[in-house]
Amino acid sequence: MTTPTNTDITAGLDLNGFEPLTPAQLRVVYTLMARAAERSYRRGVQQGAHIQKTRPHTLPSDLHRWRYGMSTDASPWVDSNRVETAIERLETENRRLPHVLGPAPTSGGGVMPDFYDPVPVLVHLAREYQSAAENGVEAEAWQRLRALGIELHTIGGSTKMIDVYDDAIDQHGHDAVRGVLPVWDTIGGEYFS
Repeated sequence: MTTPTNTDITAGLDLNGFEPLTPAQLRVVYTLMARAAERSYRRGVQQGAHIQKTRPHTLPSDLHRWRYGMSTDASPWVDSNRVETAIERLETENRRLPHVLGPAPTSGGGVMPDFYDPVPVLVHLAREYQSAAENGVEAEAWQRLRALGIELHTIGGSTKMIDVYDDAIDQHGHDAVRGVLPVWDTIGGEYFS
C-alpha cells in the first residue's frame, strides 16, 4: 500500500501561499528543501549501514513496505517502533531551521499528532511480526508490536487500541492484523485475544 505523500510531497497541501513569493524567495525555499533532503539521504545511508553492521536484526523485514506503507508526514525509526512527525524530525536534524523560521506550528505534537494515523503503523508492524514469526525470529518484531499497543493504551486506553485495531481490519482486512491480539494481551491488565 502506498500513501499519497510517498509519491507526491505536495499531496493534501494548499500551495497557493507560494504565489506572492518572488523568484529569489522561491530559490531560498528550494535550496532549504534540497539541502534538508540531501542531508536526510546522507544520514539515512550512514545510519542504515551502521545498523546493518551492528544490529541487523532490528531492521524491518520488508523495507519496501516500511518506506511506502506510511505517510511521509510521519517519520518512523527504522530500528524501533518510535514514530515522530516529519516536522519534528526535520527540526531535530536541522536545529538552526526553527531559529530562522520560528517553530513549525505543528511541531511538538508528540509521537502521534492529530494528523497522524496509527493504522498504517499497526498494519506495518503486524505484517513484520507475521513475517518474522514464519521465519522463527519474531522476538524483536513482537517487542515493536507490543510497544505500539502500549503507546496506544497510554494515549487512550483499551478503547484507543480497539479502535485502531478495528479500523485496520476495516481498511486492510483481518489478515493484515493477524496475531496482534495475543501480542497485546494483558496490556493495561486487560485481555484482548
